[in-house]
Amino acid sequence: MRTKIINKLPEGAVLFLGEGHVQLALFKQVRYHWCPNCACWYLGDPVVSQEYETGNLCGRRGRAYSCCCGHELGFDGCYF
Repeated sequence: MRTKIINKLPEGAVLFLGEGHVQLALFKQVRYHWCPNCACWYLGDPVVSQEYETGNLCGRRGRAYSCCCGHELGFDGCYF
């Protein structure tokens, strides 16, 4: 699936942090997410994956948010 990528947000876009502290911008009911790896904004929601890593002093449990390039944008959950 092809994702629309832009370097600059439209004039009037509102910035805030979304779930998992992912940088998000809204403009006319359209969501844009910032990827520091790609150094651009992309249209749409990040890829969400559930993580249930368990073990002795390793892993985390929660939701990871990633760009379409695979770079993790944020995490909402707990580490153990």
